[in-house]
Amino acid sequence: MKVRNRAVAVSVGAAAVVLTAAACSSTSSTSSSSSPTAMESMNAASQTFGAGCSAVPATGAGSFDGMAAEPVATAASNNPALSTLVAQGKGDAARWSLEALASPPTALPPSTLSAVAGEYGAVRLERIADDLQLRQGRRPPLRLQPLSADLFFVEGEPTRRVRVARAQDGRIAALELLWANGQVARYPRADAR
Repeated sequence: MKVRNRAVAVSVGAAAVVLTAAACSSTSSTSSSSSPTAMESMNAASQTFGAGCSAVPATGAGSFDGMAAEPVATAASNNPALSTLVAQGKGDAARWSLEALASPPTALPPSTLSAVAGEYGAVRLERIADDLQLRQGRRPPLRLQPLSADLFFVEGEPTRRVRVARAQDGRIAALELLWANGQVARYPRADAR
């Protein structure tokens, strides 16, 4: 269930980024109460417009029809328009979303989770069973998904990350909250271990 929820949440975020980045939209003027015909659903290319759409191949894996038949991560990696956007450095949000989507569900060892959990000034990392969650005051907790032992993304918000910053001796020194727009908030570890 957790893997399915993660995939759905990240897929929705990635799809929004892909559509925005490609500057494409649907030409469908059908009201929301009616559903598209089978022919309309099968030909995704006929339902798009915009300058960004011309960079998408007409056929093959990276085409609209090819992407419609693939899982989101595979489809996005086959899209040259998105790859170019990310390669030019204009797509940190897109790149982070794709990395979160493509990352396999990873279970960190309990010892790693316990070592990272703790107080970091105004924020706290809590170990809940085999997961970590971030708490900031009275805000609802944010569940974290690992990209590595020291880097996590916020479940449902793949453009937000949490990084464990270590001192030269390997001890955990701080927790950094990262946003794809370059913003960073650093919280020193309060309960030094």
